[in-house]
Amino acid sequence: MHLCGSGTGVGAGGQTRAYDNLGNEYSGDECALATSGPGTGDVFARIETSPVEATAVFRQVNESATTLPLIVVVGSAENVRLKVSFKNVPINR
Repeated sequence: MHLCGSGTGVGAGGQTRAYDNLGNEYSGDECALATSGPGTGDVFARIETSPVEATAVFRQVNESATTLPLIVVVGSAENVRLKVSFKNVPINR
């Protein structure tokens, strides 16, 4: 795992997964949570208390899939592991 995206925040990598409405599983390619703000010191407070920007890229998603019923982002900031789930995310192509 590594810090990715612009600014500071939670970087996510190899353990990030998405599941489509057809039952397929995908690995996250480029993922980041809360990548703006004054620093990682308050990143967890920002994620818990207010909407934050999240970016995830999943490649080769089945063309027939319309939603991702579950996305699990696993990342770290300041040596603390974090697991965040998103549900019922529409697919934008």
